[in-house]
Amino acid sequence: MPCIRAAAGVGTVEETLLRKTSDTCVAENKSALEIFTYPDKPSGLRLVQNNRADLMLTDGGFVGAQAKTQPGVFAQAFSIKTDFKVGPGVAKTMPQLRDALADVLRTLESDGTMQGLMAKYGIDSTLMLPVESFTQ
Repeated sequence: MPCIRAAAGVGTVEETLLRKTSDTCVAENKSALEIFTYPDKPSGLRLVQNNRADLMLTDGGFVGAQAKTQPGVFAQAFSIKTDFKVGPGVAKTMPQLRDALADVLRTLESDGTMQGLMAKYGIDSTLMLPVESFTQ
């Protein structure tokens, strides 16, 4: 019997983390995790709702919103704070659009709108990084 049935998006950092965790379980003579992957978040939710997975490892914002809107079904068990940068991707050929989006996001951050939206949807505002514009 697996130590736990876990779900993660296919090809995500969460899938990698679950596979590394499973390897650690096996190295410690424990059962391997039973890992399910899903192509999109609604599919992952259904794995938990239909008792095919015990947990869904995904981003904290999404989980917080699900726990808030479906408290009888989902709960946020823990969070892992990272320095991952999340935001809109803009073509390098469109620096004006990138700068305009960054300006709007900075305004929403500075006037408290972003924090209010995070609270409304059950997202832990301490996970928010300051808005910054960058290219890679």
